[in-house]
Amino acid sequence: MQHRFRFSPLSLCASVPLSLLLTSVPLSLSLAQNPIHVTYLWHMHQPVYYPYESVGATDGAGRFNFSVAGVHNERTGPYTSWPKNAVQQGADRGMPHAGVQVSFSGSLGENLNGLWGSGWPGDYRWGRNNLRTSLNNPRLDTVGIAYHHSLMPLTSYESMRMQIKLHKEIYKEIWDTQGYSKGFWPPECAFAENMIPALVDEGLEWVLVDNGHFDRACQNYPWVDATSIRPNPSDQINPDPATLGSQWVQLNNVWAPSKVSAPWGYQPHKVKYVNPATGVEQKMTAVPAGRYEGNENGRGGYGAFKPENVWGTHVNNGVNNNAQRPMLIVCHSDGDNYGMLNADAYNGQHGNFLSMVQSDARFDHSSVQDYLDMYPTPDNDLIHVEPGSWIGIDGGTPYFDKWVENNPGFRGDPNEHPDMWSWSMIVAAQNRVIHADRLESGYTMNDVQWGIGSDTAKAWHFYLQAETSCHWYWDYDRANPWDGNTTRGCNMAVAEADKVIARHPGNDPMGPSIFPPQRTIWNPGGKHWNETTNQPTTFQVWSFIHDASGVAEARVFVRQDNDGANPISENDNEVFAHNASKVGPWSQIAMSSSWYPAGKGPMVPDPAARAMKYQATVSGYNNALLDYYIEAVDTAGNTNRSEIKHVWVGESGVVNPVTFQPSLPDNCPGSTLRIAYNSAGRNLSAANPVTASVRYVGAVSSNDLVMSGTAGGLWSVTSAIPSGASSAIVTFKNGGTTDDNSGATWTIGIATCSVPASVAFDPPAPNGCVPVTITYAPNDGPLKNAAQVQIHVGFNGWQGVLTPDPVMADAGSTWTYTYTPPAGAYEISCVFNDGVSTWDNNNGADYKVAVSNCSPEVEAVTFVPGVPRQCDPLVISYDPAGGPLAAVNPVYLVQYINGNFGAPQQNQMAAQGGLWVFTNANLTGVTNLAVRFGNAADTLQDDNDGARWSVAISSCNTGGPSSASWSPLSPNGCNPISISYRPNNGPLATAAVIRAHIGYNGWIGAASLLMTNQGDGSWAYTYATPAGASQINLCFNDGAATWDNNATQDWLINVTGCGAPGGILFVPGSPQVNQGPTNQQNHLGETFDLNNAGGYASTSNQGGFGSFGRVFVNYDANNFYIGGADLDLVGDNNAMVIFLEVNSLNDNAGNLWGKDGLPQSLDSLHNVAFAQGADLAIVLGDEWGDGQFNSFDLGNGYNMGQGAWYLSATSFWPVAGFKLSQFDGTGTAATVTADDDANRPTDRWKACIPWSSLGSPAGISGITNLWLYGLIVSDGTNGVNRYISGNYLGQSASPATNGNYGFEFVTLNGIAVGLPQMDSNNNSIPDSWEMEHFGSMGVMNDHSDWDQDGQLDRHEYWAGTHPKNPASVFQATRVQQGATPGGFVVRWFSVSNKTYELYRSTNLMSGLFEPVNTNLSATPSENSYTDTTANADAVIYKVISR
Repeated sequence: MQHRFRFSPLSLCASVPLSLLLTSVPLSLSLAQNPIHVTYLWHMHQPVYYPYESVGATDGAGRFNFSVAGVHNERTGPYTSWPKNAVQQGADRGMPHAGVQVSFSGSLGENLNGLWGSGWPGDYRWGRNNLRTSLNNPRLDTVGIAYHHSLMPLTSYESMRMQIKLHKEIYKEIWDTQGYSKGFWPPECAFAENMIPALVDEGLEWVLVDNGHFDRACQNYPWVDATSIRPNPSDQINPDPATLGSQWVQLNNVWAPSKVSAPWGYQPHKVKYVNPATGVEQKMTAVPAGRYEGNENGRGGYGAFKPENVWGTHVNNGVNNNAQRPMLIVCHSDGDNYGMLNADAYNGQHGNFLSMVQSDARFDHSSVQDYLDMYPTPDNDLIHVEPGSWIGIDGGTPYFDKWVENNPGFRGDPNEHPDMWSWSMIVAAQNRVIHADRLESGYTMNDVQWGIGSDTAKAWHFYLQAETSCHWYWDYDRANPWDGNTTRGCNMAVAEADKVIARHPGNDPMGPSIFPPQRTIWNPGGKHWNETTNQPTTFQVWSFIHDASGVAEARVFVRQDNDGANPISENDNEVFAHNASKVGPWSQIAMSSSWYPAGKGPMVPDPAARAMKYQATVSGYNNALLDYYIEAVDTAGNTNRSEIKHVWVGESGVVNPVTFQPSLPDNCPGSTLRIAYNSAGRNLSAANPVTASVRYVGAVSSNDLVMSGTAGGLWSVTSAIPSGASSAIVTFKNGGTTDDNSGATWTIGIATCSVPASVAFDPPAPNGCVPVTITYAPNDGPLKNAAQVQIHVGFNGWQGVLTPDPVMADAGSTWTYTYTPPAGAYEISCVFNDGVSTWDNNNGADYKVAVSNCSPEVEAVTFVPGVPRQCDPLVISYDPAGGPLAAVNPVYLVQYINGNFGAPQQNQMAAQGGLWVFTNANLTGVTNLAVRFGNAADTLQDDNDGARWSVAISSCNTGGPSSASWSPLSPNGCNPISISYRPNNGPLATAAVIRAHIGYNGWIGAASLLMTNQGDGSWAYTYATPAGASQINLCFNDGAATWDNNATQDWLINVTGCGAPGGILFVPGSPQVNQGPTNQQNHLGETFDLNNAGGYASTSNQGGFGSFGRVFVNYDANNFYIGGADLDLVGDNNAMVIFLEVNSLNDNAGNLWGKDGLPQSLDSLHNVAFAQGADLAIVLGDEWGDGQFNSFDLGNGYNMGQGAWYLSATSFWPVAGFKLSQFDGTGTAATVTADDDANRPTDRWKACIPWSSLGSPAGISGITNLWLYGLIVSDGTNGVNRYISGNYLGQSASPATNGNYGFEFVTLNGIAVGLPQMDSNNNSIPDSWEMEHFGSMGVMNDHSDWDQDGQLDRHEYWAGTHPKNPASVFQATRVQQGATPGGFVVRWFSVSNKTYELYRSTNLMSGLFEPVNTNLSATPSENSYTDTTANADAVIYKVISR
């Protein structure tokens, strides 16, 4: 594979001698001098001044009392040439690492494009793309930033990622590059560790953080009141830098009221985020941004801040004492304001700075990226960073005071509080936009940037602008519209999002949005500044909370740390899980809500949706480290949790002597209230016993209860809560002495018992295709006030849904409907609604009942279609074999319309083979049809033992959603399947042509096939089922861009008896194993993306419990992958254990005897042996358990463990690099909520193991055999044996059983996993590559180019590019004249694991190319080579990929 391009040399005005470019400081000298590295971050930003108008429109409407265009025009220098001029000086001087950083917001780029056209970025592009350091990094590094300059720590994970994605969109446009910086500047320099997941997930490696927040998070920080509020001790978990070889030094010749640590506070360190739900860590590098240096530098660059004057003496005294990690000073400031709005700062003064560096060996000038490349940050150098922003506005308070200011009534109206109002708007809009995104996400970032296309894209377009931090920064401005801008943007976003939500009634895929928890007192029981007395220990936790479906309740969860310490090396305080040895149990406090603030500013429009403020009081703690978070539940039953926060509570004046458990009692039957009373220091301290007097308000009930306890200590008693109680009033006594809290008593509120909705099925376990009466009791559920209830019912995963939803019969306090499952049904699913917009879907789990023995093979009567409509002909078939009519000829059909109303209709049937058939073509007005059969005289009957056979008939309403049906309903064998599709009012309602997009077993062989218009609103196609198919995948399109994929779920047709896949094979695949979502069981949007072309292993069923579903194996250059779909663990006390035996490992355990230690699942599993041996085990089964946990409690509390372990001689060792993701759903469908099925047992899973951890550094080529086994086990043990299901994964098991093995011994015979497929069609392309990219053999040929990128599919294989991605192509990206005369820099796109050859010709007519370099390793995503020997008027290069 080769690519040619031609380049004519440019005429250069100046050039730099090659010898100068290659000059560098000798390593020994560099280390001896150990200079401080100095660099700059120049921040450029302007917002969209008025949502959502161009600059010209805003000025034209007179929105501001100044010219917005003028603001931009007077900053032409910093927005065009000045930064490039600065870095050009470093390049011209031959300084190898000289470079700076610029953060250029997307909104500023958008404004300039509108004002100045497309030419303005030219200098920036040159500085970024052409001026490179000696390490090939940009000298002008345009780092990442939130597009609309949002205050990211106070937003959401989803919007953080969207801000970055949107910035990437404009980044490639204005900077003319496909790359993106590895670094990130957070707007307002506002950082908190909750940002890390979004940054890491967007591919960023380092983030700039005000280094004051490094120091403030250290023990013994020398706080002074001229800086900021005192740090809370819960943040001060880093060691004192003085114990790590650093010093606390006082800076001179600069405003710096507090001491700084050096070198520690000027060295990059790793920071981490711990997923509270899973414990999984994500890390990145925090680069210190000089707090005081940047503030001074903003006054005029080097003319204001001279490093040698501030740091020279300290360097002379040896402060920069770590040669492997020298100090880095990043001077960060606005690049377009104050002293930097001056050409001299970038030109003359910057030149003076460079001269100082070149003459003073104590200092060097490096870009951040070059510094990190030269001095990598060790992964174990982990620190905690206090939250906060830059020092210049609010002292860098850890609670972002400037943007959450406590300044209500500043302009006189006590009800006005602009910051709070705007956050209440943001939270409401955030919830609705993310809600819409989870329902409809078919958009591009280009759509979002321009506010075009789908409603969801438009909603994001408006919402992201509403997050602009400037709206808070300029609050209370009566002359300009800042205070109303957030509301304007949110209103526009909500209008678009609500359109999407309205199209999906009853479908709420997410819980409430929760503003990051805030507290009213930063240092409870401590001091904020220099006040004489401590702050109160009682404090309020508050937040704004909103859900589109309504918030049902919100609570604060609080727990106390056992020893008052939260070391950075441990994560027990960071996770929801309870480790009793480290932290106490969670207690709950109900939150109250209010509309705060009550008023808005005069320029603020009315809100479309707004979040309420929720708060709760935390009290009763003294000298304690607390963890706390907020949990909120919406009216649909969806739950969401905030991040976990921490606070140290200091000295308490008074401790509340009374506590109640639970803290949120209710008056449901059987509820109790535990009352604890600490008599120490009270007037009952000497009393024995103590009696609790309990009066229940609302129940007219009082009790004197003798408590248990010790005199002078703690007393407790448990009381039964009577029905109707609304609160409890408690006092304590002994004889005539009473403790009544000085007359205030102690009171706790009691919630009214809420009875959830319920559903009953009759019969409760349907056997056969018999009518099932469904009884729905609304109780206190979502439909408790519904005037009528409709049932939304279908079978086998929502096939054959009746349209429209039938109205149920009112039975007083319940509603009933009788449904007859069609032949082939194995499950009935139903939900309920009020016919308008309120639904009850059992908190997302639906209501279901399993149906047994309703198989077409055993049914005497079949109806086709299985879910008929009134306008469709209904074919009724009767098989008399073995029945009372076996000898009757002819057979008559007797039909009962809509139950027993009207006279039955008798019709003679026609003989077809061994069946009798009748077609009813007149079903007008029929909603239910019951049938039986008889002879002509009707003296001999077959009436299904009196039950008859019945089928529900749907109306012909085409105003509902689209539908698909097929015949036979439950295909058996490799027989044709007739598919019928009705567009109705779905996406293809107006399509002139409809194609069925059909594949099998996960879209193998997928193709879009033309359907036939039937003239009755339906379209038909007959599909020939291929051998080996176990499932047909189906969706529809119009042959262009409009698709109907069943609301992202596709239609799935299960096929039996068509031949099992031929074993299980390794096939290429790189599934995304997202280990650890944010606050949720599921990683939202996760799909089962293993390549299934290699077949699968499945359960050997011996009548035990559980199923492995389908297990697949994949591989790529780096990892081995294994995963399973559609498994069933039955209960939350069970787990699945997968065993692997591979030739490249040598553990070869025949059993688990003699091995001790965690995990407990393996330690007590001595009753299993392996015929081929086993090297490692994977334990899984709980969706909370993503990752590697020696100890992990299942849903029932049993410590089973989750992860992967080697089966070594005496113990179980964790497998290095192992990743595991467990999540809800079936097939390949994406997860849509935090918990799609309201339970924890795993439905699907994916895992990856690095090849190095499997002992095969060469990857798949080092594997000659791999054996696979599996067991389903429970928490039951008998000594060292574990209870084992009779269902297993393997070739065979002995002994055989007809149930469960229980505690008996079992030997497994493994399944051999086949090695990768060969090239069966001899086209020089491996079958596995064709299957991976095209789904079947024969799709590609010698001349095909699937993605139309100009390169043939076969050439894409040779080049290592992707044949279905036009952006993945082997081509030249740039040729330019090098720094020396006659030299050229050649660049081309490259991919991993490739070697390239570069050839040169000066005469294309000769056809001769001479080699330049024939062994160039790939440096993805772009290779660059400087050819210094070319010297001709024209040069032609040829690159060959090997």
